[in-house]
Amino acid sequence: MKILVVAGSCLRVNSSANLCHLAYIRGLVENGHQVQVLCVEEKGQVTDDSMVLPEGAQYCYFPDNFLYRFMRPSSWKQTKNNLQNQRKSWKTNIIAYLRKAVNSFYGPFGLHGAWAKNVVRGFNAQPYYDVVISLSSPVHSHWVAVQLIKKKKVRCKKHIEIWEDPWYLDLYNRQKNKQQFTMEKELLSACDRAFYVSPLTLQYQKELFADLAGKMDWVALPYYYKEAQATAPNHHFGYFGDYFPFSRDLTPFYQAAKQSNVSVCICGSPESLFEPTEKISIYPRLDLADLKRREQETGILVCLANKKGGQIPGKIYQYAATYKKVLFILDGTPAEQEVLRRFLEPFQRFYFCRNNAADIKKALAEILVGNSQIKNEPLESFSPAHIVRQIFAKAGLL
Repeated sequence: MKILVVAGSCLRVNSSANLCHLAYIRGLVENGHQVQVLCVEEKGQVTDDSMVLPEGAQYCYFPDNFLYRFMRPSSWKQTKNNLQNQRKSWKTNIIAYLRKAVNSFYGPFGLHGAWAKNVVRGFNAQPYYDVVISLSSPVHSHWVAVQLIKKKKVRCKKHIEIWEDPWYLDLYNRQKNKQQFTMEKELLSACDRAFYVSPLTLQYQKELFADLAGKMDWVALPYYYKEAQATAPNHHFGYFGDYFPFSRDLTPFYQAAKQSNVSVCICGSPESLFEPTEKISIYPRLDLADLKRREQETGILVCLANKKGGQIPGKIYQYAATYKKVLFILDGTPAEQEVLRRFLEPFQRFYFCRNNAADIKKALAEILVGNSQIKNEPLESFSPAHIVRQIFAKAGLL
């Protein structure tokens, strides 16, 4: 089939969202589809050479707004300055204020809206596709797809929106304004199918947009890369990901690791939240190549659920593609934790515990001993090709 993918970001900027975008594109190519991708050009972006664009797809680049390049948030290369120093920087505070003020003039999509409008005006490629797939984050990808179809610049059998995160209910969206809610409803109304990547997110979205629940479904995220072979097992634990206190509470794991006297590597933001010890190393967010190297040196990977909202960290899917032991620390309400456990436990791939120091200490001890019922090997259930087939099957395209 001919597929148009709308991904309103620069695909080689290091972010978890872009890793997901690249995995979806690879899954489409691996299934033999003819794929064209609309994305942001790399000029002026802070790219990561380790981020590899899947071969076999055609990429159509549009420049972003120069104001966005000037006022964008700190990139991964800049996060080596710890949070405390960033707060003291008057330049950082001024840019943040200006960015918020300028964003307010561009509507619900902020400065990204200028890129979206440029695409809608300038895109004149193949007029017909079997499927249009728009990927968020960022949300304006969906708007671009809707406008291209509405203006008859693109014709298609089906438009599929993949919401890697919701918008109004996103844990990281602390504005929650009515304009976002209204636009999200408009975007969902315009597509044929909307997919989320967590059963809990699907549940909450169906409650929020009850009249649109019939077109909603969920499918797990695809992993970005698969570990080629098992490395020598070791007892080094690794947490690789952000852990801002408003979204994830890493303190119980840090406390349990200190009390258990285990070797731990923590990489992510905010770097200044915990003090390093003889056994616990603290690093900032890393580029993909450095991250993969540290992961390879780690025998046990740790994934921490969000404190609320039901969004599943994408790391859990990526870790399922390794030969390593994986600990998933559950958080949220008891009901949310039960849903996540019911989803993941049948794979017999993960160790589970609740997010308190006592429960985590028990889990650390169990992992060091080992559990013969848990398979420490890649799960093909989360491979890009398999996930794409699942999406197409649920959308009635197979």
